[in-house]
Amino acid sequence: PALLARLRKAGAAAGRGVVIEALGAAGPAGAAAAADLVRLLLEGCQDYEAGAITHALHGFGAAALPFAGQLAGALDQPTRGDLHQRVLEVLAGLVPHGYDGLAVFREALRRAVGTEFYPEDFRDTYRRAAVARAAVAGLAALGRAAEPALPDLDRAAQAFEHSDLRAVVVAACGAIGPAAVPQIIAALAHPWRDVRIAAINALLQTGDTSAEARDALARVESDSIRMVRAAATSAMKKLTAPKKRRPRPANTNP
Repeated sequence: PALLARLRKAGAAAGRGVVIEALGAAGPAGAAAAADLVRLLLEGCQDYEAGAITHALHGFGAAALPFAGQLAGALDQPTRGDLHQRVLEVLAGLVPHGYDGLAVFREALRRAVGTEFYPEDFRDTYRRAAVARAAVAGLAALGRAAEPALPDLDRAAQAFEHSDLRAVVVAACGAIGPAAVPQIIAALAHPWRDVRIAAINALLQTGDTSAEARDALARVESDSIRMVRAAATSAMKKLTAPKKRRPRPANTNP
């Protein structure tokens, strides 16, 4: 209560960020401030304050879930594009607490990939890529439940081919699991080192041990870059290592 009172009293004063950070450090105990923090985020605040609000709302856990609809609604406002990355980050952090944001994350990604939704002053690649990256993180948080979004992830990777988003998409494919293995294997041949390394880690995350996956990894083991070769060799060892058998319980019968 004391921190909440200080937050409301602070207004736009310089000390507001410190109060927000203190509320975040309180974890679920600070959840009474969730409504105020959501309001501040949606009304607009300094970027460092928005980051602290995001962290605090994540820390509040399930107590922040009732505000997911209000936050998602802000994504339908094209003139608030500067806010969309933060909103998506908050929503992604609510997935472990039960937020089913598949439709929201997919639509946000589609809008970021396209050029029709946002006004002209927000259509530069850097800004749209930041929104897309946050939407991809939300899909990754959903894991296998995000399988229907694989075509959207493919389109995003192609639209932002010359950014680090390609590696982010590949990492998300690893979180989605076996259904994304074809995309991951294709990424093993990408010309960018970081994308190939992301693909190796993603393939390892899926646990796929098919002949196609092993053959693709074997080709990367002769990559021209040592870091990639090492990652591929390590992944191959882990994927092909014999599974340890669980010891049988001792027979206690007389």
